[in-house]
Amino acid sequence: MYRIYYIFRGLVGFLFLSINLRKKGYCKVRLFRVSSWHHGVNYYTCQSRNGEKFFIKSSGIYSAAEREYLCLKRISYITNNLTPAVYHYIESAVGSYVVMQYLEGESVSQLNVSKENFLNFSVKVVETLEKAKIIHRDIRPDNLIVCDERVILIDFGWSVIGDNNFDDSRHLESLKTLGGNYKPGLLKWNDAYSLSIIQKEIYGYSFDLQSDFEYCVKHHGVTN
Repeated sequence: MYRIYYIFRGLVGFLFLSINLRKKGYCKVRLFRVSSWHHGVNYYTCQSRNGEKFFIKSSGIYSAAEREYLCLKRISYITNNLTPAVYHYIESAVGSYVVMQYLEGESVSQLNVSKENFLNFSVKVVETLEKAKIIHRDIRPDNLIVCDERVILIDFGWSVIGDNNFDDSRHLESLKTLGGNYKPGLLKWNDAYSLSIIQKEIYGYSFDLQSDFEYCVKHHGVTN
C-alpha cells in the first residue's frame, strides 16, 4: 500500500517538476529508476537545451532533497572533485527537489581502484566533511562511485549538517538501518570508520588515516 502511495506521489511530483523545470530552461524530464523509489524519495532526469543531462532527487518525508542540496553546496565552497555538482533546489506543496550533476559510474567495490587513490580520497573526504561540519552517516560501497577514474561520494539525504535542524525523531526505524554494517554501532555513525571498513573489504585490511596517508605521501607521491 505504501509503495503504491509513494509511486503515485512521485508521479504527481513529476507533473509539477516538468512544468517548473521548463521555466528554468530544462527539458525532457524523465522518470528514473522507479524500482528504487522509497520512503517518498523519487528520482528523475532532465536535460538542458544544449543536451546536458542532469539528475534530480525529490523527497516529501524526511527532507532528503534539502539535505542533499545544503551538503553539496557547503562542500562546493571547499572542493569540487569529491561530490556531484549541485544546481537548483525547488520546494513545493508536493515535495522538494534538487537538481545536480548526472554521473555514470560503478561502485568502488566493482572496480580496481588503487589503494593509494582510495586512501587519498578517504583523507580528503574526512577533512572536507569536517570543515563543512557534515556527517554523511551512510558511507558504503554503493554510495562511492568511480567516474572517469575519480571516486565520488553521493547520497547526502540522511546527513547531519552543523547543529542539524532536521527532526530525525520521526524516522528512528529507518535510522536504525542507516549505514548498514559500515557504522560503529546502532544509531552511531563515524564517516572515517565507515571508510576504514570499506578499505578492509576491498584491500584486506583497515587503515589508520593519519599513519597510512603519511606512508603514501612518502612512498607513492600521494597529494592531499
